[in-house]
Amino acid sequence: MSNEKLIVIGCGYIGSAAGAALLGSPRHRERFGEIIATTTTPARAEELERLGFTPAVLELADESRLRDLLAGCSAALLTIAAGRKSSGYREVYLDGVRHFLSDARGSNLRRIIYTSSIAVYGQEDGGWVDESSPVEPAAENGRILIEAERMLLRGAGELGVIATVLRLSGIYGPDRGPQNLVAGLAGKKRSDGGAWLNLVHRDDIVQAILKLLEIPYHGVLNLSDDQPTMRRDYYDRLLAAAGLPPIHWVAPPGKPSLGKRVRNELIKKTLGMTLLHPTH
Repeated sequence: MSNEKLIVIGCGYIGSAAGAALLGSPRHRERFGEIIATTTTPARAEELERLGFTPAVLELADESRLRDLLAGCSAALLTIAAGRKSSGYREVYLDGVRHFLSDARGSNLRRIIYTSSIAVYGQEDGGWVDESSPVEPAAENGRILIEAERMLLRGAGELGVIATVLRLSGIYGPDRGPQNLVAGLAGKKRSDGGAWLNLVHRDDIVQAILKLLEIPYHGVLNLSDDQPTMRRDYYDRLLAAAGLPPIHWVAPPGKPSLGKRVRNELIKKTLGMTLLHPTH
């Protein structure tokens, strides 16, 4: 068995699924003799151990602990997440990436995969965006995300480490996604029916992560389903399938926000990837 180690920092909805896929892949298990999974709670650590990971209770601010964990790792998957408040975003993303890069110095890291969000795109005119589109988010949280992305790519480059930023659309999959909220929307009024909805299934995020461990790519990649959907069409379809009353769509006050449509051609070409869930 290989002596290579991989660390999953933030082993939540995406991190745990990716780690489980790695544990179940003979090729990746042959490469990574150990997969370390971090969490902030001891109870979660016990669960991760039962799943086959080497668990580690970790706060990114604990620099000595993080430095020790990174010392023997050749690859890192950062799937950290914060609440909606900008103070939490700043602490988790900006401070977290800063601590990570500092502690990665002198380690054996050669590969970093970091999950971000299409929230870095501020476009609201319904047009298409790709990796070359301007990133000028209006919301503070989006600005924090893009600053963290740039810090990671710049810092990894200085360390001679290949880093990929995966900008994810809205995540859906088992026990997560808009389908779990639809019952609460039945019969209600909404004014955002004309906005575009971009989603990506957890299975395709995991697929991309596993491919990126084999195909080095330094930079940004969008990951989204092949076909964006009008919010009105998506929710109406879910409600009809559930036998629930439709949403009462009303005209928005003032100029409507149409969102954006996210292109995914670059990641499919780069990774030779066909989506398992091309539409939602």
